[in-house]
Amino acid sequence: MASRVSMPIIGILATAFIGCATLTSRGTAVQIGKSAPDASCRPLGLVYGSGGGGNYTSAEQKLRSAQIELRNKTAEMGGNFVEMDVTAGDGASVSISGQAYKCATLSGSRAPAAAPPPASVAPDAGVTVQDRLTRLKSLLEQGLITQSEHDQRRREILDSL
Repeated sequence: MASRVSMPIIGILATAFIGCATLTSRGTAVQIGKSAPDASCRPLGLVYGSGGGGNYTSAEQKLRSAQIELRNKTAEMGGNFVEMDVTAGDGASVSISGQAYKCATLSGSRAPAAAPPPASVAPDAGVTVQDRLTRLKSLLEQGLITQSEHDQRRREILDSL
């Protein structure tokens, strides 16, 4: 009888901690921001992070977990900076996509200055505008972003050409 009572409690506790992510030692060296800090940054590829936990986890914790996953995955790729791209979520989870970078220079633990990478860096990086637009369309089709979010981000991507 005791096992019947404890099973629902274990399930609730497990659900509450699903959204908790742990920053790895390599992940702590990765900075996160809205744009690559300078021309010394070389794109490495796309990364995705998510934070869940349903109603038992705060929106802030879900977002932190997603950012931690972005940082850890960037570190795994050999990067030291991740540029957040599209953020989407619902009551149960938050998802963030981003671009991982390896930057020759970063300013200590302070957030890097917001400056987009020069146009000459992006095309050689292996992540094309077509890749970004395809990924953006996929997020829309999966219901992770709204039509207006898709249209706004698509405009930004095309304006960067």
